Amino acid sequence: MQKEGNNDAIASYLTQIYRLQVQMAALNKPLIAVAPGHSFNSGATLLAASGIPLVNNGSKLAFNEALFGFVPHAGATYYLSRLPGEFGTFLALTGMRVDGSDAIKLGLAHGAV
Repeated sequence: MQKEGNNDAIASYLTQIYRLQVQMAALNKPLIAVAPGHSFNSGATLLAASGIPLVNNGSKLAFNEALFGFVPHAGATYYLSRLPGEFGTFLALTGMRVDGSDAIKLGLAHGAV
């Protein structure tokens, strides 16, 4: 969208992602999110925001907006700031991928599917 100069589409996409994030946070019911494959950027944040985020050993999560020169969005900084030590800061600055078992150890996800 950026290459095409379609800034309105970018703004609309980000607005929709933020609204979904707020709706998920306000939801007073269990929400199960399953990520058996790759969950990057907004997908990883929405996974972390769900009540019961499920991954398997083959899952990959990354907040890799940093690779494109952006700050992780859609609430990623909230979840990353709560990781042990400064690992969340490291992930936000490097965009490094973590696999499913690491996501479980870090508290970003639960159990395997």
